[in-house]
Amino acid sequence: IGGDCLLFGHASWLSRFEGYPVDFSPIHIGNHVSLAWRVFVLPGTKIADGAVIGANSLVKGSIPPRCLAVGFPARVVAKEPYFPRRVGDEEKRTILNEILDEFVRYLIASKFRVDRNGPRIEVTSRCRGWWGGEGRTWCMRVITDPVGADSLVPEERADVLLSLHSLPLKTRDHLDDRRVAWVDIESKERSDHGNDLAEEIIHYLKRHGVRLLRVRAR
Repeated sequence: IGGDCLLFGHASWLSRFEGYPVDFSPIHIGNHVSLAWRVFVLPGTKIADGAVIGANSLVKGSIPPRCLAVGFPARVVAKEPYFPRRVGDEEKRTILNEILDEFVRYLIASKFRVDRNGPRIEVTSRCRGWWGGEGRTWCMRVITDPVGADSLVPEERADVLLSLHSLPLKTRDHLDDRRVAWVDIESKERSDHGNDLAEEIIHYLKRHGVRLLRVRAR
């Protein structure tokens, strides 16, 4: 929900005895919905999963799932397959690599030393007050292929595991036992525990609309 949005579950400003409408109705907002800045939502509105409401829109009634609605009042201007468009696995890998390239440049500009070797990214602090002090090294492993239901990630050292695809429960449990912070982009979930590098990449992913729910260890 963007800044300056207004959600009203009631409209009762003038007397019904003088012919003015009065409305007390709940507002229903589905999962993965985005309200841009200054959206005004009126009583009784239902916004379905995956819908995006454009800035300065007035919303009343029902908005269908996975569409873009804008205006005063808001009307659907784009829907599947054009909005949101489908993204294949190869393009998802390309997008993730672009984000990681940006992230590495950001860390280097922030005075960290970064060594990237394929799916491994090692980040070393050069400042005493950052990330455990000067000389502290963190390691992130990136997985872009699906992980099998009975598979476990290799026992190599890692502080963070970033996966493009859903991580099976068995893999998550294994990582939780090892205190490895994990990020599951497809499921939009993350481990409840974290560390400095994990929190930094999670915060950076928000720049690209990736928001994650914490999952407690079982």
